[in-house]
Amino acid sequence: MKRYLRYLITAGIGLVFTLLIIILKDGFSQKEVKDTYKIIADALFAPGILFVCFGLLVFSSNHGIFDMLSYGVKWLFNTFKKDMPKMESFYDYTIAKHEKTKSFGYICIVGLFFVAISFIFAYLYMQHK
Repeated sequence: MKRYLRYLITAGIGLVFTLLIIILKDGFSQKEVKDTYKIIADALFAPGILFVCFGLLVFSSNHGIFDMLSYGVKWLFNTFKKDMPKMESFYDYTIAKHEKTKSFGYICIVGLFFVAISFIFAYLYMQHK
């Protein structure tokens, strides 16, 4: 159940953003079906691509892309402390950081689902005359 809860929460957040975009674009008061398809496609694509990009950022972070930057920032802030604690080596820092990786697959899957549905509505928009 906990596994599916992540998907449901992420999809719920995406739906809230989708409804917000539809409301801001006046999607519920459109006279033409074609315009409604366009607004729904735009509203689904925005959170979908944001979820996919965020999932890819988490994937990159899990694989050490930002390790040097985060270690440098941590070192910089520790230099300004009164009693500067002894810093661990970069090697020890990366080993400790990679022991606790974060899950990201569910974010990308929900994002790709939103993007796929937006492509369906974009296709309907293109086909409607």
